Amino acid sequence: MWIPCIGFGTYKLLAAEAEPALDAALESGYRHFDCAYLYQNEELIGQRLQKWFAEDILWNTFHRPDLVRVGCKRSLDHLQLDYFDLYLVHWPAFDYTDLLETWRAMENLVSEGLCRAIGVSNFNRRQLKRILDNCTIKPAMLQVESHTHFPNTELIDFARSNGMLVTAYSPLGIVCKIAEKYKKTPGQVLLRHGIQRGIVVIPKSKTPSRIAENINVRVCVIRYIK
Repeated sequence: MWIPCIGFGTYKLLAAEAEPALDAALESGYRHFDCAYLYQNEELIGQRLQKWFAEDILWNTFHRPDLVRVGCKRSLDHLQLDYFDLYLVHWPAFDYTDLLETWRAMENLVSEGLCRAIGVSNFNRRQLKRILDNCTIKPAMLQVESHTHFPNTELIDFARSNGMLVTAYSPLGIVCKIAEKYKKTPGQVLLRHGIQRGIVVIPKSKTPSRIAENINVRVCVIRYIK
């Protein structure tokens, strides 16, 4: 399965902003949308994303095996979809439920056809290894914080060595000098930095011009100078 290297973040995307922001994203070429039950905007997003690549996240309150399917189905209903291309466990939060039990329930979603691929978000190396040592279906993706100030290299290398694609959230920072050199915005430079590291990035904006700007980084190649 192919996944676009730049995704569109939907956290805090409110009703009044959703329509123009999503229209701008689709018109600019976005086909990877990062959603979650917690964001409370799935129904709004679902009205425009029925035909496009959709990624969603299993929120912490649905970690119990008997609730994993409930959480998945609820998000599918909100987004007006039959299945998810990718479905993630959002956080390995403290819970009386063993994460292995949660993961086995996630595997059942794939068997049932509700998800094409499953993965995890915010897991550390130890938690990843425990799943890898006991799973039937390996996580297809690890979503973690990664940017120039916190590259998270060791964890990303571990995930990649085990066949996982990595997605970075919070990929932006301040790189004005590089942006000036390449005649790009700081945001574009940092998004390109993440892509050149082989990471899928998920910037977020509600401003149409910024939305278009963020995806226009494929023509820029940063040359690193020591």
